[in-house]
Amino acid sequence: MISCRRQATNEIIFRIFNRYFPCLTASHNRGTFPQEPPWPVRQGLAEGRRQSTALPVEIGFLARHGIAPELLQDAAFLAEITGVSADEYLLRTGLVREHDFYRALADELGLPFAASPKPSRHAAYPGAILAGFAPLAGPEGGFVLAPRGAALRQLLKNCALPGRLVITSPTLLRRAVFRLHARAIAYRAANALPDWNPHLSSRDRASAFQIGGIAILALLLVTGGILAPGPTLAIATGTLSLSSAWSYCGWLPRS
Repeated sequence: MISCRRQATNEIIFRIFNRYFPCLTASHNRGTFPQEPPWPVRQGLAEGRRQSTALPVEIGFLARHGIAPELLQDAAFLAEITGVSADEYLLRTGLVREHDFYRALADELGLPFAASPKPSRHAAYPGAILAGFAPLAGPEGGFVLAPRGAALRQLLKNCALPGRLVITSPTLLRRAVFRLHARAIAYRAANALPDWNPHLSSRDRASAFQIGGIAILALLLVTGGILAPGPTLAIATGTLSLSSAWSYCGWLPRS
């Protein structure tokens, strides 16, 4: 069993190289290749209809929307090797554009595609972006979806989709949530560190007392370095050690 799977895997790898690097495999005897990939597959909404090739559920629908089944089959195999979902591999490698992927998903599910989604003000940041869905604005309600991975698989398996649903891409959803919470996001980016620990931030600048203290310390170090270099170096080293210890204590979480 293991040897058969290994042989099938080697043949698929060779087929991929032969497609994209024919000069490297022209002299090799290719033999015959398996008709089905050696990994578990699901058809999702296409289970009742025959496809040209068996594919993971999260990308199988693309074979009916202009994407070559061979490309999808190779992507599914490489996604399993790299340990990511097939849809993530397709999008991260640029084999399919994100906009085209989610527009095809909307067509597959019979749902509208929103190029400019308008989430409700109740859409949480960053929860809506991480979850891949957000409530829609307006009296009709509903949700805008940008599913990935497991959520995408569940959506494709569920033929009965309740309520008002709209499909968009993760990038478009992220931009819409950013616009909705622009002021809060800007405040968080500028003030999260000083609000948590003011000693680690220069937001409020140095006070006159701090500036005067630094000037006096610098004068003492210069004078001590001239008159007594050895003791001055020892004191400076000890002071820096204590300062580092104090800073470390400031980084510790507060109870």
